[in-house]
Amino acid sequence: MKAALIYNPTSAGGKGEMLMKALRPRLVEYFPGLDIRATKTAGHGSELTRELLLQGNKLLLSMGGDGSNHDVLNGLVNGGGKVLHSDVSLGFIPTGTGNDFIRTLGVPNDALRALEMLREGKELSIDVGFVRNSSGQYRSFLNSISMGVSGLANLKLKAGGKKWGGKLSYLKGGLQALLEYKSVSIRIRQEEAELFSGPILNVVLANGRYFGGGMLVSPLSSLEDGILDLVVIGAKSRLKSILSFGRIYNGSHVSLPFVSLHKGQSFQLEAEGESPVMEVDGEVLDWKLPIEVKVLAKAIRVRGSRL
Repeated sequence: MKAALIYNPTSAGGKGEMLMKALRPRLVEYFPGLDIRATKTAGHGSELTRELLLQGNKLLLSMGGDGSNHDVLNGLVNGGGKVLHSDVSLGFIPTGTGNDFIRTLGVPNDALRALEMLREGKELSIDVGFVRNSSGQYRSFLNSISMGVSGLANLKLKAGGKKWGGKLSYLKGGLQALLEYKSVSIRIRQEEAELFSGPILNVVLANGRYFGGGMLVSPLSSLEDGILDLVVIGAKSRLKSILSFGRIYNGSHVSLPFVSLHKGQSFQLEAEGESPVMEVDGEVLDWKLPIEVKVLAKAIRVRGSRL
C-alpha cells in the first residue's frame, strides 16, 4: 500500500523535528517507500493531503497534535461534506500537547506505541463532524467544535503558547478565560425544535469525549454512533463557574443543574447579540454565528485504534 506521512516539526513544544529523526528509521522499516512531508504553516497539512491523495497514496499518517490531524482531515473532505477518497485510511502518531482526539480513538499517547499499533493494521470507520457558516465557509472536524470560555481559552493559548506543556497550559488558559469571560446569549435549534436559548458559559458539539488537554467534556460521546453530542453549560456566577470548573476533568459536570445534554445528527446555532469566540479541534475559528453543525456518519477509515 502506498503510504505518506505529514508531520508538524513544531509540535511537542518545538520537538517535532527531533521526534521525527528518532522515529524515521522505524517508519521507513514499517512502511517501505513512505513519503514524508513536513508542514510549514497552519493549514499547510490540508494542501499536502490533497497533493498526496492525487499521487495515489492510500494510507495517510498524521504526526502532530489535534491541529495537525484537523488539517489532514480537511484535505480529505470537501465543501459539500463529502469524503474525496473513501478508499484512503488515516493513522495518527501523537506528538502534540493536547492530543484529545486520540484519547477517544484509543490510540496510545506515545508516538512509538502508536506506531506499533499502526503496523498491526487494524482499521475501522468512524464519524466526523462538519460545520458551515452563512457565508459558505466550512470545516470538518474529528473531535469537537465549541464556543464560549473554551474559545476564549484557545485564543489566549494561541497568543501565549503552551510553554507549560499540555494539561497545565490548558488549565491555566481555562482559568484565565473564566476570569475574563463575559457571557453572550445564543439560540440552538434541532430542525424546528428549540433546544436552548439564553446566556452560555460554554457550548460543545462533540464527536470525541475529551477537549482542553484531557477534560472529559462529553463522557457519552462515541465515534461510531452516527450522532453528535451537544453539551450546553449555561452562564452562572463567576464564583460558581470557578468552583465547578474541576468537575469537567472527570465528567461529573454533566450532573450539574445548569448543564444540559442533547444528541442529534444536526444542529443550528445563532447569536442573540454578540457572537461567542469559537474553536474547532483546538484551533481558533474566526467566524461569527450562525452556523450549522452536522455529523458525517462512518465517513472515514482510520488505522491503529483500540476501539
